[in-house]
Amino acid sequence: MKTIGILVFDEVEELDFVGPLEVFGMAA
Repeated sequence: MKTIGILVFDEVEELDFVGPLEVFGMAA
C-alpha cells in the first residue's frame, strides 16, 4: 500500500493536478 501511495504521489507530481482521480482509479 505504501509503495502504491509513493507511485501515486510521483504520478500526481508529474501530472500536476490533472490525474489524481485517474491515477486512483487505475490503482483501484
